[in-house]
Amino acid sequence: MKIYVIRHGETDSNLKNIVAGIKEDLNLNGIKQAEAVREKIENLNIDSLFVLQQIELNTLVIL
Repeated sequence: MKIYVIRHGETDSNLKNIVAGIKEDLNLNGIKQAEAVREKIENLNIDSLFVLQQIELNTLVIL
């Protein structure tokens, strides 16, 4: 079994070094980051994906 850890994409609060709530949306760069990760993992045989917070779910939807 292999475990891959992927951090959420960038948010506006990340740019300002602010620890934000869990319901913040990805900014345009964060969406592009998630799309880039999607391209890198699209050929992996992934059985399950888990998220801890809403922001990770926003990234997961793109993946």
